[in-house]
Amino acid sequence: MRLANSILTVKIGKERFTLSPSLRAVCRLHSRFTIEKLHKDIMQGSITALAALVAETSIQPVDEVQVAYALADNLQTLESLVAPLTELIEHLCGIDDTPNGDKPPKTSKKAKRITFEQSLTNFYRIATGWLGWTPKEAWTATPLEIMEAFEGRKELYGEALEVIATMLFGKKEEEPELDLEAPLDREGLASLKAMAGAHAV
Repeated sequence: MRLANSILTVKIGKERFTLSPSLRAVCRLHSRFTIEKLHKDIMQGSITALAALVAETSIQPVDEVQVAYALADNLQTLESLVAPLTELIEHLCGIDDTPNGDKPPKTSKKAKRITFEQSLTNFYRIATGWLGWTPKEAWTATPLEIMEAFEGRKELYGEALEVIATMLFGKKEEEPELDLEAPLDREGLASLKAMAGAHAV
């Protein structure tokens, strides 16, 4: 798992932006677009989607409108941004793109199914609950960082956290299948969005 490679630097015109696929960013982007639509729009070179992704994941605060103008003024750079920003979306979803992390998970008809919104809620609960991170630390961490830290905690405390992991994500041999087509949990998503706004810096 290449945690350091989750951080991406892109150049648009004369400006450089350092991007981090934080939990706050994925919650806000999914609330606004849905991750599936954002991915599709990025693949199609949508300036609106590209600007939103850069603005939400930028480590330093940036004006989304100014990013959009910069993209419009440098259309020749759009094609070169699609591939790295598509990979950034994968990191937002907690997808590991390393050689050992790209193996298809074992699935089972009995596997516990959770929605993408619930998986985001689980990341926050693990970070602030079992890992003991502050809300600010949880929101600025990436899903991959939270997963890796939780794996380390499981190795330290053993079976107790294995039970919790099973409750949240299903049995190890029955990896959870994200039901991305399920109706949105509007109440849960609104709660996540409110928490993100409350702890925004």
